[in-house]
Amino acid sequence: MAENQNNILSNDDDISLLNSRTAILEGKVNQEDYYFKYRTGEEYVINQLLYQNNHVRFRIPLKAEENLRYPLLVSGNEHASFDGTTFVAPIAGRYLFSFFFEFHFNGHNSYRASVMIRIAGNDVHEVTMTDTGTKEGEGYPYDCRFYQAEFNLNEGDHINSYVKSHSDGMKLYIYNSIEGKLVKAF
Repeated sequence: MAENQNNILSNDDDISLLNSRTAILEGKVNQEDYYFKYRTGEEYVINQLLYQNNHVRFRIPLKAEENLRYPLLVSGNEHASFDGTTFVAPIAGRYLFSFFFEFHFNGHNSYRASVMIRIAGNDVHEVTMTDTGTKEGEGYPYDCRFYQAEFNLNEGDHINSYVKSHSDGMKLYIYNSIEGKLVKAF
């Protein structure tokens, strides 16, 4: 009987250690992550419609040196840290950002587009898309890129993206998005 009581006490200690570890992990999981996701879309381009052969085309002409805008909230942003153009870090930490770019180019010609990621007014990374074109009747005149990066931000630092340069006639298609979240607080 004494042996069983010792085993029970030993199990209680094991369970209390497990509960303690679980509480620590849950605390990390429950840390606010300041998640947001926005996108462009049909609603955004309604005032920027392009007509070709009497058909509406949802494409936005690119403008060099202009910040990319993502006006449609998909989810998150409970702290209003992102305004559709710029994210402002609510606390210091490492943040993960994901960008999806879709460009339309002039048919079968070669093209180049460059998007810069800017933190606190400084260019920190360039995402470049290039192609040498396709033969007539082949290919698809769109290019999609997914880019993901982590950046260390101080509280109040701001991050945005802008078109640095592009080939003539390139357009931003409607399904671009940005999302971000805190990975680790400092």
